[in-house]
Parts: sequence; structure tokens; C-alpha cells
Amino acid sequence: MSPPYFSGCGKYLLEAKITFYKFYVIKEVNKTMDELRKLESNGNDMLKNHKFTFFKNKLTTKIKQEKDLLMEMYPKLGKAIN
Repeated sequence: MSPPYFSGCGKYLLEAKITFYKFYVIKEVNKTMDELRKLESNGNDMLKNHKFTFFKNKLTTKIKQEKDLLMEMYPKLGKAIN
């Protein structure tokens, strides 16, 4: 949510509760994770073609092993995911 949204709610809707839609929260988290993945992948070919490896819920054994390896090699990504 943008700062003007919070400001407007605080100014004009004093007794209202602010609601966050799960879709938009997940969207922002995924966007941030992808930006972090892109920063980490500069000059590192291992992260190429792994954009969706970090976002999948159901992983095969092979993909899970790749994900675990990448999380060890790139601790910022590992920390952000967990």
C-alpha cells in the first residue's frame, strides 16, 4: 500500500481498519524476491532459468535439490525465502 493510502485512511477514516488483500501482499513479495534474484545473478550463471524454482510449492526431488543448493550458495536468497 502506498503512503498516500495510509495518510488518507488516518486523516479521513479514523475508526476504519486497514485491510491488506493477500493477492497484493504475495505480489509484492514475489516482485521483491525476483529483484533480489536478479541482483544475485549478475555475473552468476547458476541462477539463470531458476526464476520459478523459488516460487513453486510442489517441487520434484531434483528441483528441490537444486533449490537447496542455490539457497546455500546464495545466502541472501535463502534467508529471504525462509
